[in-house]
Amino acid sequence: MKNNKLIERYYHQLASFHKHYDNTVLRQGIRDTHHLRVTIKRIRALLTVIENASQQKFDKKSHFKLLSPLFKKAGVVREAQVNLNLVSKHNASYLIPYIAYLVRTQQVATEDLIKETEVFNKSKLTRLNESLYSEVKGLSDLTIEREAANYILNKLRKVSILKEIKNDSKLHKIRIHLRPAGEILKLAVKLKASAEMDELKYAIKTLNKLIGKWHDYKVLIDSLKLFIEQNPQEKCIDRLNNLIPRIGLRNEATQQDIYGLLHVYAVARNVELLEKRIDRYYR
Repeated sequence: MKNNKLIERYYHQLASFHKHYDNTVLRQGIRDTHHLRVTIKRIRALLTVIENASQQKFDKKSHFKLLSPLFKKAGVVREAQVNLNLVSKHNASYLIPYIAYLVRTQQVATEDLIKETEVFNKSKLTRLNESLYSEVKGLSDLTIEREAANYILNKLRKVSILKEIKNDSKLHKIRIHLRPAGEILKLAVKLKASAEMDELKYAIKTLNKLIGKWHDYKVLIDSLKLFIEQNPQEKCIDRLNNLIPRIGLRNEATQQDIYGLLHVYAVARNVELLEKRIDRYYR
């Protein structure tokens, strides 16, 4: 029996997970850790659609529980790596103590991540995937189309509400909803392509890129504040305190651009578009 598109997409991401997992163990490179986390995020989104499409015959909880420690440990490494990359652009000598702090943080976090990879149970993941496959191998593409559309619709409804209040907390939640929506949109377009869905995919990709930039600098600001709090004796503290608001101002401008794009891409209109699409094809 030929695999449905959802199973194909899931096993494609699973292959990427194993590749980036092995590369992370071997090299601990900035791109390896980044791709490992991105792949886990994509797998989580697909697992949610699989669970819904199977009418809860498949339960995603065991997969999530298995992958979560690895995801979290990789996240600490990734934050240190991104912060190092961002501050290196300033090329200022007063940042040396902070850079040294980031290097130490990255080293400790990498050691923790490698320890996590040593206890990560690959055999259990294989067993869980065998159970997953047995429950969803017979799903029709029509069922998958419907659940993918419903998943995206649910995410956009939440974004439509969240965008009305403009603050860091709400924007972070918007990011949490839009990133997996982008992954499921790729699946939806493969299943039933249309100009409207292609446009929505482009819109969410553009937003995710800009929100990712905002998020990286937000994390840097938080890291700088923590360094200042933990190292009040450092001579560079005053200059770091001056750097933080400059980064903050630039991030506020990025935030305004994001909300402008949310308005341009008319989230509410895309919610309506998806509702009509679901009524037309899947009711």
